[in-house]
Amino acid sequence: MTFLETYALVPVVLVGMTSLVLLFNPNWRWTLLAVAAQYLAVAWLVGLSWPVGLAAIKLVVGWMAGAVLSTVQADADAPSEPLSGRLFRLIVAALLLVVIFTLPSSMRAWLQVTQPVFLGAIILTGMGLLQVSMTANPLRMVLGLLTFLAGFEVLYAALQFSVLVAGLMAAINLGLALAGTYLLSTAQQKERE
Repeated sequence: MTFLETYALVPVVLVGMTSLVLLFNPNWRWTLLAVAAQYLAVAWLVGLSWPVGLAAIKLVVGWMAGAVLSTVQADADAPSEPLSGRLFRLIVAALLLVVIFTLPSSMRAWLQVTQPVFLGAIILTGMGLLQVSMTANPLRMVLGLLTFLAGFEVLYAALQFSVLVAGLMAAINLGLALAGTYLLSTAQQKERE
């Protein structure tokens, strides 16, 4: 048993924590640090199924996407949100986590993946969709889409080994980060005018 397999629940906990930071924290610096930690967990989960060198691509691509998104955030202020909005997000996130942890094991058995990979992938996809559905902020929307895609990548890596698809997903992640950077810069230009 390798180190990654022995401590396979660590990235699941890390994914849960970073997803909550992405959902609640308005500070873009902490948000991008959470993205970096999230992609470390994604690479760990992918490393359970793929060789570590190929799983490291997920880490590098995620960090590059975070770096690209950080280039347009120098002057961005954290928007203030009412307490009721944060409370609603907390309730919905808690309900989502309850549903995820009570999913029947037959789903995991049907997919033929390990428990940590299944939990990590479902948490990422669920929290990513939740993030996208609860915001109008372009940065939050792009981060939600990246989180959703990361969950898909974790599940796909456990089901299929394909270097070509890994490269394609890396290109999609970087393209999404570039598109998000463009949307953020145009939104900031409109605010200045």
